[in-house]
Amino acid sequence: MDQTVSEMSGPAHRAEAPARRFSWWVIVLLGWSVLLTGWTVALLRPEPVRLAKAVLPEKAEFPAAKALHVSAYALLAGGAVLLRPLRRCRWLLLVLLSLHGMGTEYFQQFVELRGPSVRDVVIDHMGIVLGAAAVWLGNRWRVGASAKG
Repeated sequence: MDQTVSEMSGPAHRAEAPARRFSWWVIVLLGWSVLLTGWTVALLRPEPVRLAKAVLPEKAEFPAAKALHVSAYALLAGGAVLLRPLRRCRWLLLVLLSLHGMGTEYFQQFVELRGPSVRDVVIDHMGIVLGAAAVWLGNRWRVGASAKG
């Protein structure tokens, strides 16, 4: 009846650990997907433009909108890079973000108060690069600092 420690850490115990880890990353990926979906909806609706015109001074509309673009794509790209268990697949998420930036700009031509802009695609990609680079460099700095100390 008494199990030894080696019996408790046998195959059944080892099979549970990856399942727990797997579900945590599925939840993180789901959260990332929800953020991407929300950002997509915001980009393809006229209401955010109406809101900006109602609450922001005219001179602040453009910089605020572009800062939001850079920030949103940086957050999504940083999140994609942080999904380490996906390994090479996380780079596919960055490709997806790139296509997302181009695709939403294309579809904005069909949305009231919006229109396509190559400049916005470039701004979106600046956010992708900044977010991915910040996380990647932060991880390299952290690993380098822990190796020295």
